[in-house]
Amino acid sequence: MKASDIKKGNVVEYNNGVYQIRDIERSSPQGRGGNVRFRFIMYSVPGGNKLDASFDA
Repeated sequence: MKASDIKKGNVVEYNNGVYQIRDIERSSPQGRGGNVRFRFIMYSVPGGNKLDASFDA
C-alpha cells in the first residue's frame, strides 16, 4: 500500500501492531527533486497508544 492511498479512519498494520489513522499531514518541499512526505498520527487498536510516523510517497 502506498502512503498516498491511506485516508483518515483507515486501519493499518505497522510494526506488528494494528493502528487507526487519526490525522494526516502532507508536505511537499519547494524546489527541484523534492519528495512528498506524509506524516501520520495513529492510535493503536485496542489500547489507544499514540504513534507518530512519517513516510515518503
